Amino acid sequence: VGSLTEPRSFAVPDWRRRHQPTQLDAPTLGPGAKLLFGVGPQDELGDAQVPKTSTSADPAADGHTPPEEIPVISVEDEAANAEIVQRLLQKELAEEAPVGGSDAQVEEQPASLPHSADPFADLLGTIMSWLQQAGGTLEREAVLPLIKAMGFRIRAVIQALSQDVFWSHPEAECEILLRTQAGAALHPKPLPSNYLHDTVRRNLVSHVKQMGSKAKYDKLAGLLGWNAKSELRRTYGALRIVLSGLHEIFYDSTKLYLKQVLEGVVDWPVNKDGRIGPNSNKDIIQHWTRACDDLKGAGDIDWFNAKRQLLGVVMQQGGRLDVQVARFLINPAGEQATLERVFEAGSKYDLTKVLFWEPRRVFRRRQPMAVED
Repeated sequence: VGSLTEPRSFAVPDWRRRHQPTQLDAPTLGPGAKLLFGVGPQDELGDAQVPKTSTSADPAADGHTPPEEIPVISVEDEAANAEIVQRLLQKELAEEAPVGGSDAQVEEQPASLPHSADPFADLLGTIMSWLQQAGGTLEREAVLPLIKAMGFRIRAVIQALSQDVFWSHPEAECEILLRTQAGAALHPKPLPSNYLHDTVRRNLVSHVKQMGSKAKYDKLAGLLGWNAKSELRRTYGALRIVLSGLHEIFYDSTKLYLKQVLEGVVDWPVNKDGRIGPNSNKDIIQHWTRACDDLKGAGDIDWFNAKRQLLGVVMQQGGRLDVQVARFLINPAGEQATLERVFEAGSKYDLTKVLFWEPRRVFRRRQPMAVED
């Protein structure tokens, strides 16, 4: 800390020099100024030789302090200084710039890139959200394309959802249920009461009741001998149609149902863990394990992991994603896996059955394209 009374000298910043008055040399007028202004070189010289002086010998006596002399920087000096500063900045930027094209791409990656830690759990959450939004029922075609695209086993998805969802699917433990008396009255499209012979009807209902929580379509067809060449098939048609139309039977292989919606409509059977209805006590694994993966058609494992991550993040983000983020998510699959090829129907990377995009965002399909089982 210096003395408080001792004057200090410091450099005046450039902006202060530009905004404070400076003493400039008087301009020299040429001979033509006489014609324009009435002042020529001799008049200028005469005026210049008559200095303005104070009546007092001491400037302080007049009560005026002589102005402090301010250094003057020429335009050339300022330009030179600006050029030096610019060179220094360019040098610093060149030293900090990443070396190599791959590093440059990493620098462009968003600071907070979304990530799906468990795409299987994200899939389960999405299906449950759809069911709740749809009032408890959901077409299977909304789910099957997504499961297939993410490379998960249908059995694993059904088991993980079985505590809250009933799905009449061949991979499920139970496909067929008996209706309650109230549920029979609520049948949306029942067959005529005289459509089946009473003996055939009783056999159907009896076998379903005996199988209980293990009632399967294929097993029932085998017990009844109901096949493509059987007399039952020629007389009554496909067993699938008959089961769907019986008052006493609940069978709908085209939809997923929240079990709460079926409460009071069906008579839930009992297995070793208890009643299989809603809020059962069975411990269900609802996170990813190796048993969830269906690697039969996985193909390129890098693309398999990249598309699973892409779909997981899209579901995690509520069904939409920024296009630039989507590009970064599929980068690990290699140069050929571009976002354009992801939306090219028939390509190796085609995901158009579950996604669509606009110029700035990628969206999950709410009305999925139909696929075969």
